[in-house]
Amino acid sequence: MKRIAVTCLIGLVCFLGSPTVGRSEVVEEIVAVINDDIVTRSDMEEEEQLMIAEAYSRFTGADLDRKVEEIKNNLLMQLIDDKILLAQASARYDMEKMADAYFNAFLDQQNIDSEEEAARLLAQEDMTVESFKRRMLEMFAPDELIRIEVRSRVSVSEGEIEEFYNENPTAFIPAPEVTLREIVLLAETDSAKEARRAEAQQVRQRVLDSGDFEAVAREVSDAGTKDAGGLLGPLGEGDLSPQLEELAFSLPIGEVSELMETPYGFHLVKIESRSSTEPQSLEEIRDGLRQHLEQLRFITELNEFMVDARAQAEWCIKEGYRDKLPEGVVASTCESM
Repeated sequence: MKRIAVTCLIGLVCFLGSPTVGRSEVVEEIVAVINDDIVTRSDMEEEEQLMIAEAYSRFTGADLDRKVEEIKNNLLMQLIDDKILLAQASARYDMEKMADAYFNAFLDQQNIDSEEEAARLLAQEDMTVESFKRRMLEMFAPDELIRIEVRSRVSVSEGEIEEFYNENPTAFIPAPEVTLREIVLLAETDSAKEARRAEAQQVRQRVLDSGDFEAVAREVSDAGTKDAGGLLGPLGEGDLSPQLEELAFSLPIGEVSELMETPYGFHLVKIESRSSTEPQSLEEIRDGLRQHLEQLRFITELNEFMVDARAQAEWCIKEGYRDKLPEGVVASTCESM
């Protein structure tokens, strides 16, 4: 369930999150109580900083804004769920063996020869082998529980795949795409258009006579595609202006369009290729459809698993933090902390 990757801090030593210096000396503000464990305000703040930093490294623009909003809306519930899943894992598995397995895999991955060497390197980060193992369990045991108890049990039969395919025929019609070449002659005013109209007509005739749209585009086009011989695409519906899109998806492949007058001048188009809009066969999409259906089923079963896990746990939220829970999640209020 954790979202933050292992962070490498010094040489061969990677550790899972930074220990808070002097934390035992600070009175923490408790946000939630889960069984015999807690989530503190500093837990939330540190995790949020890490997750947002990760988001900034992967997303930009509107996608980044949406991701940051998602992090803030779901963070507290994710931290609570991690504690619930860790307790479930502790009840089901030998956590000492699991911790040893994670630690040995870490040593192999980082080419560390012995536990003594690891202890020396971890000490430089104010960590012990035991505290490092505990942190690894906190980070990875929830995911391991989900893998074993949910994901490994998800399967989709051949019959279900075929049934979904037959009942959703339009879902397997590929979105149309077109690749074209263009020549643009800029003329934004009426007088400029009149001054270039004869030139534009001559350009079209040159293309028809020579049969080499690409060469003419490289020579005369004012578009940004000039150096590519006017090549543009592949493009889908909505990628072009309505006037140009109608032409692009109706003009026969290989044919040169009539001269189009536009607000910015004159536009000439030749269609290079257009994707098929025939439905994909079941054999073509079988593997991808299986993965899609398995993922849908996994999400459903994971949600059901988490509802049950939350119901089995004893947990509550401090009154001032209830608005940090996702909409629709019901939680009791911690009476005193």
